[in-house]
Amino acid sequence: MPEIIIRPAIKEDYPGIHKLLRQIAEQHAAQRPDLFRPHVKLSEQDYQEQLKTAEETPILVAALDGKIVGHLFAEVKHIKQRPHIKERRMFYIDDLCVDETCRGYGIGRGLMEEAGRLAYAHQCGALELNVFQCNENAVRFYERLGFAPQRLTMEKRLDKSCEEATAK
Repeated sequence: MPEIIIRPAIKEDYPGIHKLLRQIAEQHAAQRPDLFRPHVKLSEQDYQEQLKTAEETPILVAALDGKIVGHLFAEVKHIKQRPHIKERRMFYIDDLCVDETCRGYGIGRGLMEEAGRLAYAHQCGALELNVFQCNENAVRFYERLGFAPQRLTMEKRLDKSCEEATAK
């Protein structure tokens, strides 16, 4: 297999990133149609704007034979001290995607390793991310990389029968 190159994103990468964002949008909409619509979350204009703040909101890409096959969007977050919370810096992974035809080749791991290097360079104490429980492959991937739940968001989905029962 040819070498996979992990590097900071540039403006010309948007078409490849857009394809991956579309894959994510479709997957989320299929898994949780109650929450997501199958629309790409980042326009080209928004992408260009984010590139201008790449020091605090880095975007990485994985390229294979010049084709974008993975991306990682992140944000350096500074958590301010409050009476009950300690001040800290963390590196938040906002979005990670590997082209569905290229999974299993270490691309996601490579992107996450580079994210770890960036987090260290930014003096962050942790990498953090959110993943939907229904995305079992992603959950297993992050667990293999050493991630563990920090907190748990829970929901109780209400359907018509629940609404009718509470109205009585």
